[in-house]
Order: sequence, then C-alpha cells, then structure tokens
Amino acid sequence: MPFATVRHEALLTEIHTDIDKIDRNRWDALERPSVYLRYDWLRGRSQSVRGEPRFVTVSGPGGQLLFGAPAFLTGDGAHPAYDLGKVLTMEELDVGDLTELPDARESLTRLRADATPWHPAIVAGSPGRMGGAAYAAQLDGEGRRQVAAAAAGALEQRADADGAAHVAWLYLLEHHDPALEAVLAGRGYRNVVIGADAYIPIEFDDFDGYLAQFTSHRRVSARKEIEAFDQAGISVAVHDADVLGPRLAELELSWRAKYGRAADLDDTVAGYQSLQENIGDALRVVVASRAGEPIGFVVFLEDPDTWWARFGGFDYRDKKTYLYFNLVFYRPVQLAIERGIGAIGYSMGSYEAKHTRGARLRHFMGYLSGVAPDSPTARDLAKVDDAQRRKLESVTRHRVLRQAGS
Repeated sequence: MPFATVRHEALLTEIHTDIDKIDRNRWDALERPSVYLRYDWLRGRSQSVRGEPRFVTVSGPGGQLLFGAPAFLTGDGAHPAYDLGKVLTMEELDVGDLTELPDARESLTRLRADATPWHPAIVAGSPGRMGGAAYAAQLDGEGRRQVAAAAAGALEQRADADGAAHVAWLYLLEHHDPALEAVLAGRGYRNVVIGADAYIPIEFDDFDGYLAQFTSHRRVSARKEIEAFDQAGISVAVHDADVLGPRLAELELSWRAKYGRAADLDDTVAGYQSLQENIGDALRVVVASRAGEPIGFVVFLEDPDTWWARFGGFDYRDKKTYLYFNLVFYRPVQLAIERGIGAIGYSMGSYEAKHTRGARLRHFMGYLSGVAPDSPTARDLAKVDDAQRRKLESVTRHRVLRQAGS
C-alpha cells in the first residue's frame, strides 16, 4: 500500500564509494526511469565517467531500499559530459544562434571563460547522459519528496567533506520527476536547460503509419532514402551482444573519426567485452550487411519496452544508400513496431536530423547548488536557459509532421 510519510529518524541515508558494496537485487527492485539506472549498466560503465563514485541510497524501516541515484565526484579529468565546467559551456549552443540575444551571448561567453569555480563538483547522473533517480514502488508523491530530500541533503554534506562547492543533478528530463524537481527547487538549486533528449514514440500499427505522420514533402524525401537503401542489396538483422567484435569496432572507429573523436581498436573491443559481461542480455545490435560483410551497425539497450540508441559504426565510402538514416531511424522503427517496442530514445545532438525523422524533443535539465539567487552567475544561467529553449523550439518549428486532422 502506498504511504506518504516516513519518519525522518527512521531513514538511513548512505553515500557509497564502491558500487559493488550495494546489493544488486535491492537496487534493481526500485522503479527506475530508464535502463541507465539498472545496476549492471552502472557497474559496467561507471568507470567511463572518470570520477569517484558517490552513489546515494535511502533505506527505510527494516532496511528496505526506498531511493537510489548514481553520483560522482568529478573535476578536470572527468568525461566532458560529467565535468560540470564543460557541461556549462553548452557546446551545442553556437554563439551565432544568439545574434538577436546579445545578453545571452555575453552570459554564455562568461560561462565559457572559466571552469575553475565548478571544480570539483558532485555530479548526480548515469553514464550515458541520462539522469534521474529510482524509487520504491510503494512511495507516493510525498514519500518520494521525503526520500529525495534526504538524498539531496546527504550529497550536499558529502560535497562539503569533499571540498566541492557544487552538487549538480544533470540530465534530468524536465517534468519527469516532480518530487525530485520540487525538492531541488526548494533547496535553492538553479536550473538550466543543458540539452535535449530526442525520442520517437512508436504510436503506429505499421510502417506506413509512421510515414503517414509526415508532411507530403517529407514523406517523399523519406521514401527516396528508404528506396535507395532497399535497392542496394543490403540486409539488416538484429543480433545479440556476441556479434560485437573487431570488425564492428573498426566501423565504430570510422564513425568516431568522422567527428574527430579518436579511439583505440583494442580499447573499443575491451569496452564491448565489458558490455557483454555486465549487460549483454539487454543489448540489441542492428547490423547492416552487403555480400555477407558488415557495413554498419547500431547498438540499442532494451528496457523493457523502450530501445535506447547507444553507439554505432558505419562504412562512409558508400554515399548513395543513406545507410546512416536507414540504420539509425527507419529500420529500427520498423523493428520496434514488429516487436511491440513503445519508444526509441536517441539522446542529445543532431536535433534537426532526428526531428525530421519523427523525433520529439524533451529538455534535459541541470540543477545546480551553490549559486546565489541574485548572483551574476544565476542571471547568466537564466539567460542561457532562455536561449537554449529558444534554440530547441526553433528546431521543432520546422514543420515536418502533419497537423492534426490534415
């Protein structure tokens, strides 16, 4: 039966510096917002954050786990997605986007000028650029607020002990967790849009239904991309985690090189092995082949009725088959319809390409402690928040989906 109140003195709040010391079954019994809070994912991928674990849990009477959230102490050497100073540079926001917002341009310039005030920080968020917290199923809204408040307070105390001036809850989906958002707002955290999560809701009975949602002009473009792929003799199949190996790693390195991200083949294969060992049961690897040779792949995490796109690789020598768009969007949508998957998540970046293929955008929020309400930094964050919202709204303003009734 849901309960609204938990005696504060009956709550046990703990900060864990080693995930192996957290009981896997207790953690996974919590209701999580995404696969990124699954224990095996956190155990297998936390090292990629390049921070020191500060996982927070709240337990109730009898030792039942009521709340859990991953967090890390991070600084200069952290992955850019968890280095608070780098997150606040808002790299997706181009100064050129702000020609009509001179105040926001100046605010962004100041935020980018000096990362020192943001180091070190305790950053709450999961590997893979996804935030959120997991709760016991029986907690109602008030119960969630109580355990979230206990967790927030514990991280703030630990930040003081660690010499960190800020606690940041990153990659929270806006309006997704009202309890946590209310707690953080009540504790004086400043919030700012740090990006968006792109996702395609699978609301169609068949692939024709997916195409029918687009304007006629966009449908023509989509069919052209699909037909070029279909006529190129390319086959597509879904594999389990065992297919990940050196050949697909070479394709991933090609993808990374295209965007200036260097990686090592052996390290990439080792990363595959870690995924196979820790969360292989959730991996769905969509592979495109021609004449028996892989030419592209995308890895999705399934949990339980959502696919989350993680990474992929592509042979970019073939320019005429629209390999990327078919393998990332069109074929996964077809597969999701066939398998009863409810949504496909595509995370951050390339918003226009994702939106023109049916993706909606929802804001990723950052909540920051240690920023005084009327301080220059608070004003800068507010101006940049407005600029981010305007930029993302401008993406969806391009009408590619039919209006209701049209």
